Amino acid sequence: MDDEVVLAGLAPLVSIVARGQNTAESFLHGVIDEICGRRGPQYPDFKENLPLTAFLQMSRACNQLFKTFVREGHAPDDVSSLEGLDPATQQCLQDCLKARQGEIRSALLLKTASIASSTLQDFDWQLKLVMSSDSLVNIRKPIVNVDFTLTEDAGVKNVSVELTKDDLRNMITSLESVNKILVQLKT
Repeated sequence: MDDEVVLAGLAPLVSIVARGQNTAESFLHGVIDEICGRRGPQYPDFKENLPLTAFLQMSRACNQLFKTFVREGHAPDDVSSLEGLDPATQQCLQDCLKARQGEIRSALLLKTASIASSTLQDFDWQLKLVMSSDSLVNIRKPIVNVDFTLTEDAGVKNVSVELTKDDLRNMITSLESVNKILVQLKT
């Protein structure tokens, strides 16, 4: 995380915290609402405290801070490692992060899972041995046919793929890599 960029964006938050903890917490919870797919903080609610450019800069910085902390597995108490923030601002950020860390994580996982519109329902495979072709008399090359049944918004879709031994090995390696990432996301 680029601390300097985040700290520059959080500078207006320090002045809002100084004016009142409730206003700052309202803003931060609005940012978390936005991360979770709901209505975020609205400028008219904060226009008497800061100009539009500062509001937008602060919204982006808080959004990035919350996402980074949750994505990288930081504890809410790690906010105190951000030098340049006064203790009241750090406490405000920690309180909001502690209260809604699970929601942010769920929203990030949901966003990651929604990248693909298809999910694997079932698969079937067949092993074939190509003995010869019209140009070669003796090939003896193994081929695997894999049939995937995918569930989509529109219904069920069948996809068939023919793979050589090397193609199958590459596909298995790729699927193992995806599985490792999914296991990491679950923990």
